[in-house]
Parts: sequence; structure tokens; C-alpha cells
Amino acid sequence: MLKYKQEKPKKFSLGMKQRLGFAAAVLSRPKVVILDEPLNGLDVEGMIAIRKLIQHLAETEQTTFFISSHLIHDVELTCTRIGVIYDGKMLNVESTANILKNYATLENYFVSEVERNGRVSSCAG
Repeated sequence: MLKYKQEKPKKFSLGMKQRLGFAAAVLSRPKVVILDEPLNGLDVEGMIAIRKLIQHLAETEQTTFFISSHLIHDVELTCTRIGVIYDGKMLNVESTANILKNYATLENYFVSEVERNGRVSSCAG
């Protein structure tokens, strides 16, 4: 990445900005990091690298990551625990392994939790 050291970040691609933002977020070795769509704009290699880095920091540095994402598959591959927040309220927190024992997909789990709490309206017309 030294070839970019003289460039202004505003000229970076979205993926490069994501990588820079992630690096800035973990540089000081915080105990808690909140990430909103951290894989947005990354190519496949970048997504894999960031997922591995999140897992590595969680294991070796005991860093807790709160990740907000609509990319459910990436959440499944990255996170050990899933919390469902809907309408500003935490509905449930469960281990990913436990969820996948009881539901075919994380999407099914999310819909089930939301429906169980009476928040999904019918789309029937």
C-alpha cells in the first residue's frame, strides 16, 4: 500500500476507503468496535481479508465487534453471536451455531424473531 501514501483518501475507491476506515477503527486496539456495513464496496478478496481480520482480532485481542449489515451470509461467516435489533429494540441475542441448528438460515431466524414480537405486517394484497 505504500504506492498510495501520497494520495488523498477522497480519490480512493469505496473499497479502499472501507479498508482505511477499518484500519483507523482498530489502530488504537480498542476493546469494542462498531462497524456499519464493513464489507460494503469490497471485492471478494477484500471481504475475506476483513472477515479474517475481524475474527483474528476477536480471538487474539479479545476485541468485541458490533456489526450492522444486511449481508446476512457475511454475518454468518464472521460472527459468533447474532443480535436482532428491530424498531430500535434488541429482540434477541443467540450464538450463530445455535441459530443454525434451529433455523435453515439466518434470514429465517430474523423473520421468526420479528414475527414473534408482532412486528412484521402481512404483504398480502
